[in-house]
Amino acid sequence: MAKTKSDLLLSVSANVNGTASVPEGDELTLWGEFLESANQEWAHVYDSEVLIKTSKTTILQSGTSVAMSSDFKEKLAGLVDIEGDLWEEYSKQDATRTTGDYVTWGGDQNAGYYLNTSRALYSTCKVKIPYHSRPTSLSTLTSVSPIPDPEFLVARVSEKAMMQRGQPKYVEFQIRAELLLQRMVANEVSTDIGRNNQIRTQAELDNFTLGDD
Repeated sequence: MAKTKSDLLLSVSANVNGTASVPEGDELTLWGEFLESANQEWAHVYDSEVLIKTSKTTILQSGTSVAMSSDFKEKLAGLVDIEGDLWEEYSKQDATRTTGDYVTWGGDQNAGYYLNTSRALYSTCKVKIPYHSRPTSLSTLTSVSPIPDPEFLVARVSEKAMMQRGQPKYVEFQIRAELLLQRMVANEVSTDIGRNNQIRTQAELDNFTLGDD
């Protein structure tokens, strides 16, 4: 169940202070920083399906480059669709040893990211770029994280808040946070395996005969 930033801080307050109330002043600032850190942490540990997005943009005629979304996590999530043709991603190193249609990407979080095509396009083309994204900042008390299990955020922030105060109970929440993180990863892997087991290749479908095992 999704929880707002306010909901998360109320739960942290219940753990740390013994009463559920949204923190104020310096405590709100500090816990907000802990929460932002935790909200980025889980997305760095594994590539969650909930963070896969598709950027729809345009590359002009004779162009070879287009800006990527600001939340790009430095990893594409599949083939790039350029006017219905699917272009494979190559690393810059591999691109020096190959020919044909492919894409590469470059840049960084500060300067921005860009996608390059291996050749100039003959006309203005519509482009669909599937990519892994970073969670957006929880900038307001009504912000919601896309995390599959928000209890991880509660546990991690509770851990850090208690550690900052020197409360020994932080270890309990540290262990809980790690277990919740491991469970999210395991659930994602299990879902991927189940999905892959349902996929039939074209060769399998071509060789399928009704009545055969």
